[in-house]
Amino acid sequence: MLLLDLDRFKLINDTLGHDIGDALLQKISIRLKYMLRETDIAARLGGDEFAILLEYCKSSIYAEEIAKKLLPLLPCIDGQSKY
Repeated sequence: MLLLDLDRFKLINDTLGHDIGDALLQKISIRLKYMLRETDIAARLGGDEFAILLEYCKSSIYAEEIAKKLLPLLPCIDGQSKY
């Protein structure tokens, strides 16, 4: 299982508004769905936290590889860094 916490999400909500924050969460959810395998499950735990259950994950090395692929792609949405 991977846990994902979005840094500075409260700042985004406070400065850009909740509509932008909600849109960002939706885009992150879509991106996670696209990047993960069909057998993996991503769920929003609340606020700015997501859990990713990697089904059939045989080693922590695989989980680390997935995390390394996810992290660079999440901060940039619509060609802009959101923080």
